Amino acid sequence: PSYGLTLDPALENVQRMVLKFPDDSKLTPAQAKEVHLLWKSPGIQGAYEKRAEFWLLDSCDYYMENVDRFSEEDFVPNEEDSLRARIRTTGIVETDLQTRYERAEDEPPYLTMKVVDVGGQRNERKKWMHCFDDVKCILFLGSMAGYRQVLFEDSKKNRMAEALELFKEVAHNKIFKDTPIFLFLNKKDLFEMMIRKEPLSTCFNDFKGDSSYATAFSYLKSKFREQLPAHKEVEIFDVTGVSRRDIKEAFQEVKKRLLEVHRPRMNKERDEISRKLRQMQGGNRGCSVM
Repeated sequence: PSYGLTLDPALENVQRMVLKFPDDSKLTPAQAKEVHLLWKSPGIQGAYEKRAEFWLLDSCDYYMENVDRFSEEDFVPNEEDSLRARIRTTGIVETDLQTRYERAEDEPPYLTMKVVDVGGQRNERKKWMHCFDDVKCILFLGSMAGYRQVLFEDSKKNRMAEALELFKEVAHNKIFKDTPIFLFLNKKDLFEMMIRKEPLSTCFNDFKGDSSYATAFSYLKSKFREQLPAHKEVEIFDVTGVSRRDIKEAFQEVKKRLLEVHRPRMNKERDEISRKLRQMQGGNRGCSVM
């Protein structure tokens, strides 16, 4: 779209450099300074103020403000640099996590949990059916900042509206009738800043609350709960993905809930395995080899 913005002619060479810059190359300190000048120019900042109308990486401003540091010869990414990076999930990615838990004396010291990450983009969803066997819970991630953002694949579709529709589709799937759902509403820090300038009413006409975080978050929780089928519950967490503490506390709650649901079955299966092992060992003691 055109916003009637212009770029300083003195920066046109920098613009061309950026557009042609190879993905696998590293910026020099001199190039980084030029990129930062381009970022701070009125034309680019004017376009950035319109970012609700096109898809843009949430951490764009973070990376632009730190571009000089990234260009240093001895640069090593810190934890926040890495956490703010985004790679779109394509296909299905499985990860086995070993985690400690509050256990009885005769229980194993670790639990192994298989986390299956599926791409959320529209063209990835048809692959989800391959992951629906033996699902113990669903972790549904949604961005609270999405109320003023559009989809990567459809600049006409609001991200929050899409998230609500997809959440309803998943929650009403008969395969997940008895499967616990945990909703992680992400980008808490970004959302808290955004609602001070642009209230939720820009996305939801029926929102009549103030611009406080508590009021806005409570409203979003109610909108997601409205998508659930009758008698279905959901546990909701507000998190900031770059906050180790937020993610750790939310995951601990998920783990606690899953243990409450599945511990009796796990213990029964463990006892059955132990019984069969004892039988095998007893049978071996009665055998002789000539």
